[in-house]
Amino acid sequence: MAITAVLLSVLLVFFGKARQAAQGVNCTEQLRQLYVGLAAYAQEHRGYLPRGGTNSTDNGGFGEWQGTAWLKPTINPGAGFPAYCGGQDVVDRLVVCPANRAKVNATHAYQYTPEGYPYICNYEAMTQTGLSRNPANLWRIDTTRLLLLFDSGVGADWKGPGLTSAAGWDRLGARHRNRFNALWADGRVTAMQASELKVENLLPEVRD
Repeated sequence: MAITAVLLSVLLVFFGKARQAAQGVNCTEQLRQLYVGLAAYAQEHRGYLPRGGTNSTDNGGFGEWQGTAWLKPTINPGAGFPAYCGGQDVVDRLVVCPANRAKVNATHAYQYTPEGYPYICNYEAMTQTGLSRNPANLWRIDTTRLLLLFDSGVGADWKGPGLTSAAGWDRLGARHRNRFNALWADGRVTAMQASELKVENLLPEVRD
């Protein structure tokens, strides 16, 4: 029986690691699918990405953005990002890392999805309401240097849809072996440690 117990413990560890690896792969694929939707959105909005903020008006003049939080727009849902990614039900699934599915706080339904706690965005690129005077434009920036989406915290550690170059870095969630998956503006997905995230990777840089 002792031998059986040891074997079972080894198997549990093995399957646990295999499950974590599979979740990391699925997370990567979801971020890539989201990029397809982001690129399609930008194509029809003069190169601009969907807004990341959560308020109901946009003081920067980008009225054509139509939505609020990028993952669940509330002004005109039919014209927001989910319309470019297969609909809200598809987005609700894609924006949640497989390792971050948990019961959510129903009092903040506009931020959350039924699937769990969603990825967070780079507010410098997908700007908040009132901060959209210089949003990222995929047609004009160096996309190889700009990060867009990140694995997030869960529960109380999920504090909103995004982070800035100066605040909110604690919203990152190291979901995959002490690393978080991050989506770049050119469509790449990389696994990063918090120490690897640089301020310059959050600021849109215009191409020469």
